[in-house]
Amino acid sequence: MWAYPVRRCVIRPAYLTFLSLLAACGPEGPVDPPPPAAEQTVVLASPVDTLISLDETAQLTVTVTEANGTAVVNPSVNWASSAPGTVSVTAQGEIRARDSGSALISATVGGASDTLEITVFQKAASIQVTGLDTVFNVGVRTRFSVTAVDALGNTYTRTPLEWTTSDPGVATVESTGLVLPLAAGAAVVSVRAGDDSGAHTLAVVPDIALQVNAALAEALQWTFEDSLTANGVIGASAAVVIPGVGTWRGVFGRSGDTDRIRPNMMFPTGSISKMVVSSLMLDLVDDGLVGLDDTVGQWLPPFSNPNISPGISIRQLMQNTSGLHSHTSNQAFTDSVFADQQRVWTPDEIMEMFVLEPVFAPGTSWKSSGTGYVLVGMIAEAVTGELAVDLYRNRLFNPMGLAQATLGGFEAPPAPAAVTWNGLFGGPFENFTATYLNGPSFDTAIWVAFGTKISAGSLAEFGTQLFGDFLSPAIRADMLTTVPDDGGIPGQVAGGLGVREYNYLGRRQFGHSGAQVNGGGFLVWDEDSGITIAILYNQNGSSHQGSHFRLVPQLLSIALTAAP
Repeated sequence: MWAYPVRRCVIRPAYLTFLSLLAACGPEGPVDPPPPAAEQTVVLASPVDTLISLDETAQLTVTVTEANGTAVVNPSVNWASSAPGTVSVTAQGEIRARDSGSALISATVGGASDTLEITVFQKAASIQVTGLDTVFNVGVRTRFSVTAVDALGNTYTRTPLEWTTSDPGVATVESTGLVLPLAAGAAVVSVRAGDDSGAHTLAVVPDIALQVNAALAEALQWTFEDSLTANGVIGASAAVVIPGVGTWRGVFGRSGDTDRIRPNMMFPTGSISKMVVSSLMLDLVDDGLVGLDDTVGQWLPPFSNPNISPGISIRQLMQNTSGLHSHTSNQAFTDSVFADQQRVWTPDEIMEMFVLEPVFAPGTSWKSSGTGYVLVGMIAEAVTGELAVDLYRNRLFNPMGLAQATLGGFEAPPAPAAVTWNGLFGGPFENFTATYLNGPSFDTAIWVAFGTKISAGSLAEFGTQLFGDFLSPAIRADMLTTVPDDGGIPGQVAGGLGVREYNYLGRRQFGHSGAQVNGGGFLVWDEDSGITIAILYNQNGSSHQGSHFRLVPQLLSIALTAAP
């Protein structure tokens, strides 16, 4: 009997094919392979294949069936995104748009899975273009901005914005939103984001000639605008004079409810007026008509008010060392001025009715006093026999070429005045012009101590000439001889004759600040460079947090980079 050898079936790794198993087995025939595991099918579905807003969500669904068609109830699904920074997915299958682009979302159950591609194609639902509606500086770029959001309020980021203007001859626009005014007219600045667009109309009124290079003008203008915006300023005007370079001028905001601040508008000056009346007196001293050490009693008849000493000198009045109580700090003064807007006040009435007891003996301390400057104006009138308004016009404004300057309420205004406001920082504002300037009371009551109205350009020119060669060297030296002040004003270190000394950026400046219930500003002349900076506001100082004391050093720092 023949004996047949037995072939053993060698079990090979699972990667061997069925044919290899067949060959390995002997004549007994192949060994049946194990039955395949029951197969599952995963089907992934989404209500959308494109999300059009960032943070938009959608719920994915998964259907899992066995090989025999039986549905799997509550399957355990593992979710994953190929680009979670574009489309994220939660453990519950909720997808969320994170950024523009595409991502593969997969759902895996056991060894089976399905994949969907989800695209984020953000669309803008709202586009707003903002910027100035009127510019006066041709050749100086102004900044426009755009707020483009999708339907969920998220910033539109999908594609670069497309900027255009309706009239490139009037203004052109860069891809960053910088608009360059070129000529008088109006241009519509438009921004397109996908299928949506927004627009803003810009009027170009070339009232300000470009006297410095455009880069310097832009640096000054943008710093000016940023400060005013941050401090809630309604309207302002400024000028910076850089010897050997030129003058920059800028305006910001509105006068009334809608009118724009214009370059020729005059503003209230507050205590800057004290420097104006002092310069008038110094001019009279220069002409030998009066002496700085002359006394009140030498030029004015005795007052019935015992609080005004006839022995106070003109020097002490302008140096704020007179010790006189400032009449404007008397509540009775304020109440009386606003009680009857049609009343005309005289300087004598102000001195007799509202000056209280002195705060110190003459020459023993320093304290700013509006009363002292009223007396300076009265003495100037007594010395010359002329009214202060005429002295201002003939001795200061006309000789200096100040086209927009006046003693408010005493002559026909040579230029329009800005509408003024009173309020608190961050709070409601009251239209001061409409409410309180319906008669002569306010202007006649503040007179020379606070009543000068002037444009920023004229104020800068006044400062440049006053600190230049308007006065003789000897009188100029007297004006700039200072004594320590009371430390009440940021950056101010001393007081001279109608002027104040400051220290900004480690440098010495002279000038004067001003604040009253409806306006004010700052005039500063930098001694070493000769740079003059003038800023004027059409609102009270507390409503913009005294921002001029912070803005002037910023503008000075920029101007110094261009100084010869």
